[in-house]
Amino acid sequence: MRVLEQETPAAGVVHNAQRISRPALWILTPLSIAASVVVYFYFEPRWTVLHSVSLAALAIVSACLVLSLVDQRRFWWAPRVIAALIGLGFLAAFLLTAFIPFPVKSERFPPLFMATLAFLVWGLPALCFVLWGHTAAKLGRRDATRITFMDIWTSRVLVVLYYTGMIAICFYLVHQVYVELVPG
Repeated sequence: MRVLEQETPAAGVVHNAQRISRPALWILTPLSIAASVVVYFYFEPRWTVLHSVSLAALAIVSACLVLSLVDQRRFWWAPRVIAALIGLGFLAAFLLTAFIPFPVKSERFPPLFMATLAFLVWGLPALCFVLWGHTAAKLGRRDATRITFMDIWTSRVLVVLYYTGMIAICFYLVHQVYVELVPG
C-alpha cells in the first residue's frame, strides 16, 4: 500500500498519519471496480462461498476506494478497512497454508514460505495501519502521545521483522541459485 506522509494536520483530530496518494487512488479505484464486475460476471452461473467472499471483499474495497477518493479526512476509516482486508487476507493465506495441506507441492516456491513472507511484508504493516493509522505503528506518527513500553517494543519488532523478511528473501534467492547451479 503506497502512502504519503501527512505533513500538517488539518483542523481537528487527525485519524490517519498516512494517506493514499491521489494518483494511486485514481489508478486503483477503476481497477478495483472493474475487477468486481469481472468477478461477478465470471462466477455468476456457479457461485460458491469462496466466490461470494471474494466478490464481497472486492466490492468493499471498491466502495472504500471511492470514499477515499472523495475525501480521506472525512472518511478516515475507509483506508483502514482496506488495510484490514489486506492484512486479514494475508493472515488467512498464512493460516491456510500452515494448517491445511496444500494440493500442489512446489520445491521452487514453497507455499508456506511465500505465505509467511507475504504476511510479514504486506500483512503486518497493513494491520499496523488498521490499529494506529500508520504502517510503522504508533511511534511512526508525529502526534503520538502516551507512549508506553509496548509501543516501543512494537516498533522494534516491526524493524526486526522487516530485516528478517529481507534476510529470508536473500537466503531463499541464494538457495534457488544454488539449486540451479548444483546438479542433483
